Amino acid sequence: KYADYLDDLRYLFTDIKKEEKFYSENLLELSAIFYVPIPKSWSKKKKNIHEGKYCKVRPDLSNYIKAIEDAMEGIFFKNDSQIALYGKCAKIYSSVPRIEFELKEIT
Repeated sequence: KYADYLDDLRYLFTDIKKEEKFYSENLLELSAIFYVPIPKSWSKKKKNIHEGKYCKVRPDLSNYIKAIEDAMEGIFFKNDSQIALYGKCAKIYSSVPRIEFELKEIT
């Protein structure tokens, strides 16, 4: 399951790389917001209440972060050990699931 998720992320990041042209061997700051799908079984009212709110379901935020670090390796940077700082990182419920991330070189 994790390997399939990594493959999906690598595919997406490779596609993004075609336009962004970012690659670094310097120290980096990573910010990432994970917009997690709201369960379909929830009522419309419950969905509306949780839209845009922090999410406490599994997997843990640290697992999401590690997955994108692993998937970005070799695409945006040489090794995930270059990530020396985290900016804003969060898990948020959304009716539009996605990952928004930013990598910045640390000067």
